[in-house]
Amino acid sequence: MSIRFAKWKPDEVVKYIEMCRVIERGVPVFKVKFGNAYLTVNGKKAVLASCWGGYDFLQSVLFVGVPEEDVKVLESTTSDWLYLLEKYGKESATRFK
Repeated sequence: MSIRFAKWKPDEVVKYIEMCRVIERGVPVFKVKFGNAYLTVNGKKAVLASCWGGYDFLQSVLFVGVPEEDVKVLESTTSDWLYLLEKYGKESATRFK
């Protein structure tokens, strides 16, 4: 598995979700912890995004600088990608409901 690093930007997160759902036909998964430890890069919260069950062309992304509010929601929900679309990509969210 190869991982690229990217700054947390709402439009980049929405683009990743859309690519996973539309092109890969997968389910976007966002991980905030490894075991009991939060993912961090240089002291900033990070989230590992991967496209589960897709065609395996989409590279996983470690998004860095994630707002605490989003970390808490991603940690506590199973429909994390839908929450992010509703928050950041309102137009896209309606296509996947």
